[in-house]
Amino acid sequence: GRLAGRSLIEVVAIPIYTLWNSLVCLWMMRQARVRALGPHLVESALEALCPDGVDAMPLEQQSACLMAMRKVALQTGAFHPNVRLLLQRYLEQTSYPVETLLQHHETLDAAVMAATPGQRRVILEFFALGAALEGAITRRNRRYLKALQRSAGEPPADDRLDAYLRFG
Repeated sequence: GRLAGRSLIEVVAIPIYTLWNSLVCLWMMRQARVRALGPHLVESALEALCPDGVDAMPLEQQSACLMAMRKVALQTGAFHPNVRLLLQRYLEQTSYPVETLLQHHETLDAAVMAATPGQRRVILEFFALGAALEGAITRRNRRYLKALQRSAGEPPADDRLDAYLRFG
């Protein structure tokens, strides 16, 4: 009676234990990959999004891009080391103080609406990049980006989000 019950529990626990260990291993390997490849993505993305450097962009666009990265951090509630590196590299390339950049627009939505179509694309790319640098794009970030794209009249960029997430 009791011996059979204990044996059954142990037999059932083995696949559960195996599944749990597999999931934890997957999460750890994904986070290791994100942390290892994130710095390279930061450098490549900054070169691609700001070929002439951040300081070559107009103040309004610099402010909006910083607000986009800030919005990602506020929505997730934490500063991932890769997002911190992106912000650090970004701020190293601007001649404006952070206070000036953050006071230029009331909200990210207003900044996107005030931007030109070319500037909007870069601002939205910074938001997508910041979200992907954390290793997973949350539903909240995806919904917010889609709402920003709709209000700005931009086409959806799910493929771009996924490309950033694959660090491609």
